[in-house]
Amino acid sequence: MKEEIKNAVPKTLRGKAPAAYKWMLLAAAQGDQLAAKNVAGYERMMTREQIAEGQSLARNFKPRKALLAGSDRTRQAKEH
Repeated sequence: MKEEIKNAVPKTLRGKAPAAYKWMLLAAAQGDQLAAKNVAGYERMMTREQIAEGQSLARNFKPRKALLAGSDRTRQAKEH
């Protein structure tokens, strides 16, 4: 069954499952109900290794500070 599901996933997305799963886990942890429901769907399509990798990515995720509007970095980005 897992092989059938794997074959249904577009080839361009197959290698990105752990990263996508990481974002789904992070969103679910912030209270996103749709993400929480989707976590189980992702897990059905992923190998144990991919799940472990995604969980590790989520655990080790460190958010970057957002750029403030009007900051020098924001202005530089707009100029390029």
